[in-house]
Amino acid sequence: MLLEKDPSKRASGEHIRNSAYFAGVNWDQVVQSRLQPHFRPRVKNPLDASHFDKYSEEVLPIDEMKATEAAVFASF
Repeated sequence: MLLEKDPSKRASGEHIRNSAYFAGVNWDQVVQSRLQPHFRPRVKNPLDASHFDKYSEEVLPIDEMKATEAAVFASF
């Protein structure tokens, strides 16, 4: 529901807030950035990614730009 490609089929914010998964969440505290997380990982610096799994990155093929798309980025 959250990753639905068609925006009209995606779950609304209200639907998400009212789901059983988020039962008991104080949304006023969330909005005010006052909700304390249950777990806060220790990081060495803002770019520390040591808590993420490592995986090999695949090179994705790059499609050629259409002439109309290329025109949009011509002066970029």
